[in-house]
Parts: sequence; C-alpha cells; structure tokens
Amino acid sequence: MRTALATFLVLLTGVGMLWTATDGARAFTTEGARRLDIRESPRPVPALILQDHTGSRFGLERFRGSWVVLDFIYTRCADLCITAGNTLSEIRDGLPDKRLGRDVSLLSISFDPTHDQLPQLEYYARRYRAHADHWSIARTSEPDRLPALLDTFGVTVIPDGWGGYEHNAAMYVIDPGGRLVAIFDYDDPSAVLVFLEGRP
Repeated sequence: MRTALATFLVLLTGVGMLWTATDGARAFTTEGARRLDIRESPRPVPALILQDHTGSRFGLERFRGSWVVLDFIYTRCADLCITAGNTLSEIRDGLPDKRLGRDVSLLSISFDPTHDQLPQLEYYARRYRAHADHWSIARTSEPDRLPALLDTFGVTVIPDGWGGYEHNAAMYVIDPGGRLVAIFDYDDPSAVLVFLEGRP
C-alpha cells in the first residue's frame, strides 16, 4: 500500500511538472513554447534602416498598415535559405493579386550585410523573381542593430568556420502595427497562407 501511494505521488508530481513545462500541454518543444508565447504576447519589432536589392533605403515603419512575411537569409546559403526562398515564392504565388504589395508584403533580410552587397541581393532577387513592389531582399545599413533584431525573432546565427553560417530558419509574420505575431515552419507556405486568409 505504501509503495503504491509513493508511486502515485511520483507519477502525480511528474504529470504536474510536464503540465507546467509544456504550458498546459500546449507546447512540447522549446520552439513550440516560443511560438505560443509570440502568439499570446506579440513583440514590437525594433526600428532598423534597410537597403533593398534596388538600392532603396527605408525603415521597417514603411510596412506599417500591412502584414509582412519575413525570413532571414544570407545569399551564399546552400540549404535552408533555398527552401525558405521557395516558400516565400509559393506564398507570393498563393496570395491574391489585390493583396500582394498592398496589405501583404514579403521581406528577406540578410544577416550577412558585410558580404551581401547590392550585387548579391540583386542576384537573390532574380533567382526568386522578387519584385520590389511586393518582395524586398534587403540588408541592414546599421549592422550594430542587427543583433537586437535577430534576438527579437529568436534567430541564431553561428559562423561555421568555412565562410558560411549555421542558423535556424522560419517564416515570421509582422502585423500592421509592427509587431511579431506568428512564427511558422520555413517549409510550410500553406500554413502562412491560411493564417493570412482571415486577416484583412
């Protein structure tokens, strides 16, 4: 009897710890918990001056009043960024023309602004048929502010020792008020399109 009671108490404690760690069984990974936290407590996106593949300079406030689907890239990336570029292409192709570039914009920001100058950004834009009226391929003009931006989005970038980077990837959605409100898998365009479908 005493053993059964002890086993029950250990089990109950374990269930309680699991419940707490998974936010009431709503998130079973750290990434899942982060995404849930963003949805429940959107974060303001820090101000930053960007330069896009056409040479235009602008601040993120340019997108106020519209939804933005954003990813972080570096143009020499040979794996995750290619998939992410294809995902943004599918999102672009899946959006109605009346929304694209009006109330929904696409934005790719390089986290390697030293290497990714205008020629590299232009090449990346051509590769994915990114037109500046609806999809900007950009680098920051303020590299010292880049770490705060990456931190806001939970992006980890580590030099790989070969001139490239190890990094995580996702599709990030900024609302018309300039807040990060949702994070999606970098290879799931349909989830982003469903999310945007019900949001004017």
